[in-house]
Amino acid sequence: MTLEILPMVEADMDAYFDIIWAAFAPGLMALMYPNGFTASAREQSKQSYLREWQRHPERTKMMKVVDHSLPETHPGNKIIGVSKWRFFTRDRSEAELAQEKAEAAAEPAIPDHDGPVCEAFGAAVSKCKDEIVGRKAYALLYIVGVAPEHHRRGVGKMHLNWGLREADRLNIPVYLEASEMGRPLYERMGFESLKTMPFDARDFGYPESLEHTCMLRPVKGKKATSPSELKTAQSLSKSTPSSKPALHQRKPMPSTGHAIEPAIRHCIPNGISA
Repeated sequence: MTLEILPMVEADMDAYFDIIWAAFAPGLMALMYPNGFTASAREQSKQSYLREWQRHPERTKMMKVVDHSLPETHPGNKIIGVSKWRFFTRDRSEAELAQEKAEAAAEPAIPDHDGPVCEAFGAAVSKCKDEIVGRKAYALLYIVGVAPEHHRRGVGKMHLNWGLREADRLNIPVYLEASEMGRPLYERMGFESLKTMPFDARDFGYPESLEHTCMLRPVKGKKATSPSELKTAQSLSKSTPSSKPALHQRKPMPSTGHAIEPAIRHCIPNGISA
């Protein structure tokens, strides 16, 4: 088979960030890194990713799609798509949740990023995630990206299928924040749109809102059926951003120098460019 999905190894991290930047440089990444993804930002992000991966190998899964038809001289080791997942296989206590946040806060700041943008995006992500999944067992699709020259080959869907199979094996739902580009595929794969994320890029001078949708795939893709499940889904789906003019003056915001979670989790949009 020409395309194969495999676990990443540490030596793949450079290819990982090459693909993520290429896949998401237009739009939100450009807003978050106005001077580009500099060498210092890349190195700090890489080290943060590695620390999390090494600290929690049972829950942090890094995957790659390899194209075996590419030449041996391919600069990315034949990797054409990457993804990062987290699998929380049981409900967590408040103490465990506090420990996760403490680990995130202890991470060194990522240099050369736009602090207010990353802080605002991170706060919006955290708010949605806390409201929808909280301390419950679930799988999180952290990010999936495909090299632009390999779009339309089903690479993103391969990553998604892998994660959904793993979540089904563990009997847990899957949560993500979807870009407008990624949302149609997620919907076809059984995800339900619950809430529009409260982040508007126009607040920071960008000409588009760069809307993201908080989505959940129920356990094994089953639709919510109990009254409590339906009530939760309906109440969450009512939250939508107010309409705004096409361009806003940038709003000043305090910055702590840290993203809400380690590495560049909230400085990379979640989407599929497959």
